[in-house]
Amino acid sequence: MKPIVLAYRSSWNENDLPPDRVNWSLLTHIAHSFALAESGGIRFPPIDASRALVETAHRNGVKVLLAVGGADSNKALSALCATEVGTQKLVAEIAAQVKKVGYDGADIDWEHPASVTDTNRLSRFAAALRGALPRPMLVTIAVPSVDWDGRWYDAPALLSHVDWAAVMCYDYYGPWSNRAGYHAALFPLKTGVPQADQTALTASGSIRYWRETKRFPASKLILGIPLYVRGFRTKNWSDPVANPADKQFSVAYRTLKGAGVIDKTAVCATWLAEDGAVIASGDNPETALRKGAWAKQNGLAGIFFWELSQDGDGKMVPSVIAAARKGFETGAATARR
Repeated sequence: MKPIVLAYRSSWNENDLPPDRVNWSLLTHIAHSFALAESGGIRFPPIDASRALVETAHRNGVKVLLAVGGADSNKALSALCATEVGTQKLVAEIAAQVKKVGYDGADIDWEHPASVTDTNRLSRFAAALRGALPRPMLVTIAVPSVDWDGRWYDAPALLSHVDWAAVMCYDYYGPWSNRAGYHAALFPLKTGVPQADQTALTASGSIRYWRETKRFPASKLILGIPLYVRGFRTKNWSDPVANPADKQFSVAYRTLKGAGVIDKTAVCATWLAEDGAVIASGDNPETALRKGAWAKQNGLAGIFFWELSQDGDGKMVPSVIAAARKGFETGAATARR
């Protein structure tokens, strides 16, 4: 079966990577981000740009999903779905936009439920959206990487309604962390933070969580790979980082020098940025190849990427996607399971 190779494409960076400059041959799906939930309803990406994206994708054999929600969307989505009537109204608006633009379905990016009430509203929304977009239209969902947020997802209630769940296997460390760490490692580091914490804060740990704790079958999971790096203003990984100003670096590939140094144990690429003042981590083609192969070997449905326009016309983004797809399709050897 052909793997799912999906990339999110932001609506606010349309000019950074127009549809005619996307390397469509690398992808099977695009998620157009985002239809934004607001207090008064839903705000869709501009119609002309949306149609241009969909039409170009379809000419190249790529399906396009309308991604609904985005970062910190829980409060607005939960309010819009507070009642059955409100849920049906929201779903009707989304379904109408999907059909108007010509999308192939919708991707639920409800980030993130934080109570039982939110959980129930998300489940009701997913069921209603599937009802409005019957198969072969796609309904998919992006899900968090760790139990802190994942505990509020009713996986059995969602399972029958979604075609796959995209596990966001990145941002394990960032501005919220009290120490420097790899933001998208596949496996734990050799040393540093406690082993239990390391395992949870890795892509392999996140997939294990969704398979074993949440009971989602591997065949309905896709592995997330970031198209950006995160940095800390310190010298060593696992160093404490207390100053907020020293841990808020999200770095584009084009600002980095070289392809990165590989931590072969963790399967993560690292860089020195800002003349050595910042250590940064993420993925390069070598780590992406190994992640793609690991996803294949563990029975996943595919891989996905955030976010396609991160590097403009830079060469690293298509190289990372191509390598991950090659790894998945060939099952190239990885460091370990």
